[in-house]
Amino acid sequence: MTDFLERRGRWDEWIDLQRTALDAARSAGNLRVQAVTHRNLGRALGRTGCYDAALSQLRDAIRLHDDAGDIAGQARAYMSIDWILAEQGRYQEGLQAAQRALRLFRSTGDRAGQARALNNAGEDHASLGQYTEALECCEQALALHQGRGDRHGAAGNWDSLGVIHHQLGRYPEAAACYRRALALCRELGDQYHQAEVLAHLADTLCALGSAGEARDARVAALGILGELGHPRAEEMRARLGLVDCECRAGDRTSNVAVGGTDTTPRNAEGRLPTVRPIWSPPHAPCRMNTYPVSGFE
Repeated sequence: MTDFLERRGRWDEWIDLQRTALDAARSAGNLRVQAVTHRNLGRALGRTGCYDAALSQLRDAIRLHDDAGDIAGQARAYMSIDWILAEQGRYQEGLQAAQRALRLFRSTGDRAGQARALNNAGEDHASLGQYTEALECCEQALALHQGRGDRHGAAGNWDSLGVIHHQLGRYPEAAACYRRALALCRELGDQYHQAEVLAHLADTLCALGSAGEARDARVAALGILGELGHPRAEEMRARLGLVDCECRAGDRTSNVAVGGTDTTPRNAEGRLPTVRPIWSPPHAPCRMNTYPVSGFE
């Protein structure tokens, strides 16, 4: 139920459900269920932008997981804290949370958790402009996910690698990564993340000057969100009218696409300007690899 409500964007209902579940867990005196419910409630509050309340819930989750001797649960809570901090643009603090989660997952031998923590750390490094470290983390995570046959995890890794290549100005490589992520999402039937990856792909297609393809990607994302009844469909619809003015000229695109010189103006720090995606911070990954917080795993 929690996954359904999150993907559908029915966040107020999700919050109400978790508060009811938390009351029941407290009445039963079950520490582990209380901890997991605090995690779920923290994520739900984060989805509505109530970041301080979300962090409070997640810290309560860590405390209760610690009381219950649940190391893996603590790690998962740190992963959610990383996500909330990233939503606030507090990437250095988020990186510290992801690294804490990674240490905890390693202590339990949880390779799936290690892969997700590595990918989140890579996303934080990328947001901090630390692209060498970002690529190293995400590539390690991808190897772990592929070794386990985890297609969902691999999809998140390909999305993250796409973001990093986009930020480095490697637009053809970024588009290839997003298409790998998109193919996996489609295989899995994960519509919500299909929409997010399509939004990222559209930004990169804009950077390549492919206005028509960018619009097609956003229309496809809008169709998915509309089918899901997701509130972000309206944001996507508003964005559709801006595609043409955001796309760079096609004559530069063809040069870059075949390995030519990128003449895109850079800012004072020497970085490429980023194309803003539909609802994330500047070309941010969709955090598919945040460790599942729903359910009583």
